[in-house]
Amino acid sequence: MALTDEAVPAFADEERTATAGAQSAASPLPIAVRQSMPTFLKQVVRWQRTAGRQAIVRGWYANGQLAVEAHMQQQLLHGSWHTWYASGSRRDAGSFKKGKPHGEWRGWYASGTLHWLRQFDASKHQAVQIARQQRNPKLNFHPTSVQKAPSDFLEAAVIMTMPAAQAELPFVECLAHGLAESYFENGQLADAGHYAQGLKEGAWSHYNAQHQMLQSGYYLHGQRHGAWKYYQPDGKLKTLAEYRHGQLQYQKAYLR
Repeated sequence: MALTDEAVPAFADEERTATAGAQSAASPLPIAVRQSMPTFLKQVVRWQRTAGRQAIVRGWYANGQLAVEAHMQQQLLHGSWHTWYASGSRRDAGSFKKGKPHGEWRGWYASGTLHWLRQFDASKHQAVQIARQQRNPKLNFHPTSVQKAPSDFLEAAVIMTMPAAQAELPFVECLAHGLAESYFENGQLADAGHYAQGLKEGAWSHYNAQHQMLQSGYYLHGQRHGAWKYYQPDGKLKTLAEYRHGQLQYQKAYLR
């Protein structure tokens, strides 16, 4: 399928040779994406989009490196999404279903190391939204939090050693459902667990950059529930806490 430039002034020759710091070209991405466009996409100086209802959008940095490749259907993101750093290394990748993230998404550091992994469910997101609007919803699901990105996309919990997560993503709302992992730039696992319909569920573990356990425990419908263990930097148990639906019931400290 041949690529055709959008009929906007941004595709003038001087824009093609603009520096990375120049004003970005007009984007043919959906309005919902443009309204909260990740900062790095504002560095794109040239866009192309295939014709038709099922289109492919591509954008390039001033150095000629491909910045983004996205699939659209009827003016919504639908299908695969890939972005790259200006250096050529991968930034993030995933898929959309009718404008909402769906399936597995991954994000990478500029160095190429995996930064995070999240799984989403667009169908459950739609079902939850519909149920919320009903006075007596028939769907049987637990209270759900619809996460917003990018500021709340990756949680640092209380792990101060976890790198700040600046995941600039092309969507405002998402429903996390499934595996969730975050990594330090050295490749070590920072945290791991699962979401169920937008809420943390089951066993979660948190580590430092040397892969030493910092804390571990269970979530029930997004709240800490049951025993949680907190560890010293040397790996020895520091505190044992018992929660019930997010409320601390008991706590015991262990002296070194």
